Amino acid sequence: MAINRWEPFRDLLTMRDTMDRLFQETYSAGSSDTWWPRMEVTEDDSSYQVRLAIPGVKPEDVDLRVEQQVLTVRGEIRPQAGKENQRTLHQEHIFGTFTRSVALPGAVDTEQASAQFEHGMLTITLPKHAAARPRRIPIAQSGTTTGRMVEGQAGEAAKEGAPKEAAQGEQAQEVPLRP
Repeated sequence: MAINRWEPFRDLLTMRDTMDRLFQETYSAGSSDTWWPRMEVTEDDSSYQVRLAIPGVKPEDVDLRVEQQVLTVRGEIRPQAGKENQRTLHQEHIFGTFTRSVALPGAVDTEQASAQFEHGMLTITLPKHAAARPRRIPIAQSGTTTGRMVEGQAGEAAKEGAPKEAAQGEQAQEVPLRP
């Protein structure tokens, strides 16, 4: 039996997509002026990736913007010009404009952002800002306790009753003091 990890961000996006489709179907019945492409947002340690399925959209008809940690994608599918004596008997293709916005959970480096368009899929890569990236903080190994607390000890009272091993300079794991 596989364990599925709960990801509330994904669930919120799914709920938002469902609500977007509900409003689209309710308020634009029969209209093809506005539509919402499917969107997928993923992240790794160094970046966020946003993918949109926008077949039929030309790259020059797409506008990407990031403002205050919100990515906004706008675009338009234009109908092909038909022949003068041609009439449409049946149409299921969507034409018109779209706008999708997604709030990103952390700051991004917009100078390093990139976008690729291939086979109707727009992939936007937004590197995380250096301050937002997770980083590993090494724990120093030392015999002194200046400015640091030896794990299991606290303050001057702990120095008096410190174990002989730590008092004699044996290396102990240090944990930084928190303000």
